[in-house]
Amino acid sequence: MIALGRLVRRRYDRPVRLLLPLCVLVALLCMTRPAHAGRGIVIINTGDDVAHIRDLPADVAKETGYPAIGYHYSRFGVFWLDLWRWGGEFCAYRDNSYAPLSDADLAGLGGATMPWKYRAPPGLMIILALVALGMAPAGRRRPWILLGLGGIWLAVAFVLYQHGVDIAFAIPGLLGVHHVVAAVLGLRAGPEPPEAAAPDGPPPPEPSSEPL
Repeated sequence: MIALGRLVRRRYDRPVRLLLPLCVLVALLCMTRPAHAGRGIVIINTGDDVAHIRDLPADVAKETGYPAIGYHYSRFGVFWLDLWRWGGEFCAYRDNSYAPLSDADLAGLGGATMPWKYRAPPGLMIILALVALGMAPAGRRRPWILLGLGGIWLAVAFVLYQHGVDIAFAIPGLLGVHHVVAAVLGLRAGPEPPEAAAPDGPPPPEPSSEPL
């Protein structure tokens, strides 16, 4: 039973690693921007973008000419997956046009905080997840450690989701599920048998086969 449990964990650890590239594909499909339609496949994407924060009241939007507040930033990524974001500033925006907001202007519109989406580029999170999974596979850890790590990853995914992070929250969520399932398999397999201790001193002499 113990040997079977080890075999199940080893077989499980490999396909779960393959789920991360699948998550990349799902993220690609979910994050395809309409502005890129008809341009073919874009391998490297650079430029700027605006992360939505909140919509403005109708009267304020009519007065300013912009219906929403966002966070304008520069980005670099591959296949529409941002790897790095920098140079952020608050702005009022409509579609592809925006106007930077000073601190006084932002306070007059009710204030805002930096969106979590800006701090969690999905491409960077995928790379960090691959590194974390490759450095210490779940099949080599103790079940109670796996449960703790799985709970931490799931909590991170929940916090990111609650703060409006898009597909990137699924990356720590996938890692959390991976660790929890590996812990359950390890608990079902039972404790590993102790290794036999090496005998002290020289081995006993073999009996002689010569007749007396």
